[in-house]
Amino acid sequence: MKKMRLFIGMLIATLLLGCVTADQQYKELSSKKEVIKSFFIADNRIYAIGQLNSYQFNSKDNGNTAQLIKLLESPYTKNISFVKIDEIRKNVKSNEVEAFLSIYFNHKNLTKAQLDELYNINSPYRDGRRMFFSMNNGNLVDIKNKNEILQKAKLIQPLETKYVEFSNEKEISINKLNKEEVALSAIIIPFAIIGLPFAIVEKVLTTVTSP
Repeated sequence: MKKMRLFIGMLIATLLLGCVTADQQYKELSSKKEVIKSFFIADNRIYAIGQLNSYQFNSKDNGNTAQLIKLLESPYTKNISFVKIDEIRKNVKSNEVEAFLSIYFNHKNLTKAQLDELYNINSPYRDGRRMFFSMNNGNLVDIKNKNEILQKAKLIQPLETKYVEFSNEKEISINKLNKEEVALSAIIIPFAIIGLPFAIVEKVLTTVTSP
């Protein structure tokens, strides 16, 4: 009898734990088409200027953003054949932004040693000729001189993706969200410090086709 009570108690606890976990699951609130018109590096950060928003991703420790910057500043940039921004997501509670990228490579003229360096050093996540990067530590920013940047550093072929707002909470009050919305940081990025990682592959990006 005691064993039966213990079993029932454990079963109830498991069900309650499952309910709590479910309450904290990812919940998509909205999804919109985003078109990235410029993508560049400045001051050890990655920036993207889109049709909807401008984004800033900070390089922290040795995370994915730092690894991506390392890759985009390496000689292997010329071997990029295709770039896809899978999704950009903003947590409406914390206002933190993350982005997921897939970068495809052309292995032509690369030695085995170069391939090992390319795939084993730059990213732990890969599938065949594709690397995956998850950039976090991001936020929305107001780039005051974005028109100037777009005139000088605009992608010939914009990168289409989707911008998603989400929360990990079960219920969200829209009024509460509006109160918690923070003002965007206003910044000016001198063009002189901008690095254009895709400049060398602009010809590829003009005729980009899905691999």
